Amino acid sequence: MSLKTPVDILGRLSQIFPQDRLEVDATRLSVLVENATSVSHEVLACVRVNNLIEIREVLKIASDTKTAVYPFSRGCNWGYGSRSPYKRGAILLDLSLMNKIRAFDVNTGVVTVEPGVTPQQLHLFLKDRNAPYLVPTTGAGGEGSLLGNALERGFGLTPETDHFQAVMSLGAVLPSGELYRSGFATKNADRLNAHFKWGIGPYLDGLFGQSNFGVVTEMSIALKKMPSHISGLYFSLKSDADFEPVCRIVQEIMHRYNGQMSGINLMNSLRVIAMTRKSPSQTALSVNEVRALASEAGISEWTGAGALYVDSIFARSVERQIRKLLVPHCSRVVFIDSKRLSLLRGLAKFIPRSWVGGYSKQFDKIDESLQIFMGKPSRAALPLVYWRSREPIPEDPTAFIRPDGQDLGLLWYAPVSVLDPIEARKLNEMVNRVCREHDIDPLVTFTAFSPRVFDVTIPIVFNRADAVQAANAKRCYDRLVKEGQALGCLPYRLGVYGSDTMIERDDFWSLQSKIKQMLDPDNILSPGRYSLEVK
Repeated sequence: MSLKTPVDILGRLSQIFPQDRLEVDATRLSVLVENATSVSHEVLACVRVNNLIEIREVLKIASDTKTAVYPFSRGCNWGYGSRSPYKRGAILLDLSLMNKIRAFDVNTGVVTVEPGVTPQQLHLFLKDRNAPYLVPTTGAGGEGSLLGNALERGFGLTPETDHFQAVMSLGAVLPSGELYRSGFATKNADRLNAHFKWGIGPYLDGLFGQSNFGVVTEMSIALKKMPSHISGLYFSLKSDADFEPVCRIVQEIMHRYNGQMSGINLMNSLRVIAMTRKSPSQTALSVNEVRALASEAGISEWTGAGALYVDSIFARSVERQIRKLLVPHCSRVVFIDSKRLSLLRGLAKFIPRSWVGGYSKQFDKIDESLQIFMGKPSRAALPLVYWRSREPIPEDPTAFIRPDGQDLGLLWYAPVSVLDPIEARKLNEMVNRVCREHDIDPLVTFTAFSPRVFDVTIPIVFNRADAVQAANAKRCYDRLVKEGQALGCLPYRLGVYGSDTMIERDDFWSLQSKIKQMLDPDNILSPGRYSLEVK
């Protein structure tokens, strides 16, 4: 059923925005909101704005006509809905043209960015200035939004693992058109405001993370300085029985070397395999089939990865201590930096040709992970979206992978668990059981980004062109959320599909609703997004 578009909305928008910044064609709009979740909602128009004045004008029109507006920074929220709004009949507000790096302090490492600034853009900016700071990278590539990822409380594997924690201040436009700026900025102390997170009084910046209270238009982020030594840590557990003791060891490492270790990943064999190749089947692989693939690739049941950030003078000593902790439960523990990788590539020249292909691929994957650890954006994890696809994985390592294209299907189930080996084991067993019951391959990563919690990511990968697989994926997600909650493990992030799974009328969401009604009485800004909808 097509949408009925009030003529005055498009008429008023067309008076302000040129044709190349106002999309109203239904066919092109349907492509714009298509995404890997297989859930999307029709929109009236998409407006590409340049500045605060234009944002306020769009919000004024939306308020006058009681039309919903959904802002997006870059539209690269893979597996959560990307550009699609949570309700039909809305106007998309595209902020990608607002892509200026507005300020950078080379001494403190604080950078102020607009919504359209990407990790790749910041990487090149720092490289051009020979500024030794780490971009807060993720495995999702370099085309997303730094600001958007931080607002969604994304995390990565550089030392500033929690990206919202690195946010010092921000500015936003409220649904009313009023401007919000962090506390010290209102006292004409802009530089101090960008460097000090708290200000005076209530911490209001936090209201704009995972919310629909305002359109965030700028953000100051504290970058970590690059140390003289960065090495990747890679280890293989001897058996599945070593999972629990290694969880405790990872916790101890995070305690001892807080600030010097990145988040540490524990990935099951299927997760590692899915980042390097496609599934041989359009149905879930059996346990024996997974073991055969892992044996063929030389992958253990659990693989660990992280990075060490220290001064060179301490590197070997710290590496020895970490290796000593892990060795009793691991068949392999290695630290590799750029120099060691170059040496290994050189030694590969003396390996028989029949072996070189396999080693070369392993070296390439290590290099990709090292790039992420060193703050250079990489698409290292994105190939897993091709697991069930009929399309080939792009061979060019620099090729842009858009997980919303072709038949690629992806839903993220991302629960947080207390870093406790028994709880982790129960969660893992539940995920494996529920995924297989729904014909989904359980691709599991436990990420310790502190000594306190695991952030667990399970990509529900399916073929979007297959209606049965798409339905199975959604049912699988629903069950995982329900059974995970029964275990005390809750998602840290929600998307277009499953957006209401954790939102109900309790003390927390009732207060959120009151704040929303005060700031946005007509509910025009992103209705349904991290919000208790009042009927």
